[in-house]
Amino acid sequence: MPMASTVPLAVAASSATETTEAIRVGERAQNLESEDVSELAAKRASAVHTGWVATTNLYRPVGQPELDLIAASDWRRFPPRLDWQPIFYPVTNEPYATRIARDWNTKDDENGNVGYVLRFEVDTDYLAQFDIQQVGDDECLEYWIPAEQLDTFNEHIVGEIEVVSEWRAQS
Repeated sequence: MPMASTVPLAVAASSATETTEAIRVGERAQNLESEDVSELAAKRASAVHTGWVATTNLYRPVGQPELDLIAASDWRRFPPRLDWQPIFYPVTNEPYATRIARDWNTKDDENGNVGYVLRFEVDTDYLAQFDIQQVGDDECLEYWIPAEQLDTFNEHIVGEIEVVSEWRAQS
């Protein structure tokens, strides 16, 4: 399951009580791993706290061309999908993203035979409109964001997109 956390919308909360409550919201969201997907979606939708925005950690495996475009956006946006890519699919966990980056991207000349795992946070309330899709074993969980909604999705990224690992083809 994706990890959820809370981040401030402003520099500081307006009170100690608000800060404590925002931390509790984040702790509750992080403990959802044993819940089924429908319960997760319901709890995500109620995780926003005034003055703070609940966020969900997501991951994205990419090759060199996509990484270069993300870097050109100052690490804030994913590039538009290509004509033959109807969905943008961020994944919910680092092991699954690593598997794709390591086992697929490194074997693809168009990706530069390199795979990167990116981590980023998305506004949990916004993300709640999308269902988690299981596309293989229990680890293979991803969101399907229609290509035409990627600009709006990018507007709900909180903070910067970061590289958490790099994988190169074996010689």
